[in-house]
Amino acid sequence: MCGRRGRDDVAQLALLDAMVFFAVSTVICGVMTSYAESHADGQGDALLSSTDADSLLSVYLEASLGDAFVVDALGLELTGQERFGELLLLLAGMMLDGRPMEPFGPLLARCGEVLAPICLPWSPCMSVCWDDGGQWVTLIMMGLEPDGEADAASASQSLGVHGQAALRATLVLSPPLLPHLG
Repeated sequence: MCGRRGRDDVAQLALLDAMVFFAVSTVICGVMTSYAESHADGQGDALLSSTDADSLLSVYLEASLGDAFVVDALGLELTGQERFGELLLLLAGMMLDGRPMEPFGPLLARCGEVLAPICLPWSPCMSVCWDDGGQWVTLIMMGLEPDGEADAASASQSLGVHGQAALRATLVLSPPLLPHLG
């Protein structure tokens, strides 16, 4: 330690750096592996929270339809740039105005096709409801309602107002349904 530096000192520092890097990377890999295993064993479903549902609902309502769509029975032509939140508000408003739900079938099927992959690995159920004097009445339902015993997380967001009726979208996420083996 007299202030001189030899070649061996640089080599020892490089070896120490390599050992520290190896130790840190081993710890990081171990944490990532245990995280992946917990999701693969089904324990990841326990991590489902209302924050997940709220985030997924926000993403879905802000996403655009993507494809042009025509509902001939109603004379409705969509460019594909419409957001799902706007589209659900429009459809719910038309239903409140007395339009039958049957012509909306293909459009609602498209909405469901986009919703399902966004919510993987959970099973989504989305409803659009309106406030009928303090009681919420369902106008639109997409997906399967979870049974009462399933762990589920839900989130709701306002879609807006049509006339005097307040409309909201509710997303319920539940663990994926497993097929019953006979």
